[in-house]
Amino acid sequence: MNDAMKETIEYSNILPEFLRDVVVAADAVKPVLETVSAAGVLWQAHQRRFLLDVPDVARYLVEDGRRVTIDAAVGADVATIERNLCMAPLAALLYQQGKVAFHAAAVGNEHGAILLAGDSGAGKSTLLMELQRRGWTVLADDLTAAELNAGGVISILPTSSTVVLWPDVLKGFGIENSSLPQHDTRRKSFTPVMQDEHHSTYPLRAVYRLGIYRKNDCLLESADASNWFSMLGAIMYNSQIADAQCDRITFMRFASNLSQHVPMSRLKRPWQPWTVSVLADLVEEHLATIQLDPLPG
Repeated sequence: MNDAMKETIEYSNILPEFLRDVVVAADAVKPVLETVSAAGVLWQAHQRRFLLDVPDVARYLVEDGRRVTIDAAVGADVATIERNLCMAPLAALLYQQGKVAFHAAAVGNEHGAILLAGDSGAGKSTLLMELQRRGWTVLADDLTAAELNAGGVISILPTSSTVVLWPDVLKGFGIENSSLPQHDTRRKSFTPVMQDEHHSTYPLRAVYRLGIYRKNDCLLESADASNWFSMLGAIMYNSQIADAQCDRITFMRFASNLSQHVPMSRLKRPWQPWTVSVLADLVEEHLATIQLDPLPG
């Protein structure tokens, strides 16, 4: 690693604003932890330590929710290093801090935030962009951070100001930006969006899990309360990393709060045609039936 690369990694603002106290440094990282109690594809963990080794990119060591050490591979570009940091290592960092990382998009307004979860390709980012066009604030695209405050309210913390969309989705929105990289239809593009900085946290008001089914219309249905614990596990960012790094008491408190205070619904759509405006209508109509109080202050 050359000095220019080291300085870039150490001083770039690659973590969300609420994690500015976390030390991000460039240094050597061993390929294995001294003690391993859990492991998965490319990662190892033990207590409050997490190691991710991305071939030809970097090793990331996350410790005690306070420090991230990055050992960049020779020739790796900074953008790729930073992008990978904001995936599994960021999730591990949040779990170590007693927060939760959701595999979901999030938007917010003066009433609070909603989560848009679902498998890859379900349309989370597309629906997020449609809601942003309707005046909602983008809080996160793929990884959403949440914390349970002293008052028992789950709050969503803004993590990202970009949305990743397929080129044909960009075209569906009528987005033409010559500054975007030229990709073929099999690849995604990063589309910058504006964030509202009036609020640092947004209370979570509702969760929607998107899916695709073999019918021609869109459907919104309430999730059975008995399935809320399993739904929470399904939408956490990498459940194996969560099991290894998230305190069990923290998980139970989040699950209990969701089951008591946050409506969880399934949102289904056909594979074709373009239905994002219908989905957004269903979400906004559903939210209108929920008693929502304005944010404090």
